Amino acid sequence: MSLVEEKLLAQFAARTAQVVRDTSGIGWGFHDYLAEVRATFYPVN
Repeated sequence: MSLVEEKLLAQFAARTAQVVRDTSGIGWGFHDYLAEVRATFYPVN
């Protein structure tokens, strides 16, 4: 089962946004990768 299949994405939207914000400036592409993955699940309209 996945978060999509279980319709749980809404429960994690705020937390994943915070993780992306908190990783800004870490470097080595880490923040960029997390932002990219988050955008896959939570596209900006």
